[in-house]
Amino acid sequence: MDEDFDEKFQSAIEAGESNLHAKALLNNWCAHAEVSRFGGIGMIEASTGLPIGHSGVQCKFSKANSSYSWLLEDSIYDFYQNNCKSCEKRIPVNFPN
Repeated sequence: MDEDFDEKFQSAIEAGESNLHAKALLNNWCAHAEVSRFGGIGMIEASTGLPIGHSGVQCKFSKANSSYSWLLEDSIYDFYQNNCKSCEKRIPVNFPN
């Protein structure tokens, strides 16, 4: 049981690190894009400060918000495909994006 817990704990940490990187890229992509959360904050997220959990993307100019995913990069890709590709209101912030 301890081994299973350790694997799940490590998996959550890796997802949080990936989400943190994806969030930075999203923030650089456009000043209007924002991460939105679904659900509460778990103990691992509270103790590490990493964004662990289901997240999506929203924007005041989008016709639809993204799906909520465990890995933020999946939500960002979905949002980009459905909203950002043809958006003329994008305000780039920084590189990389």
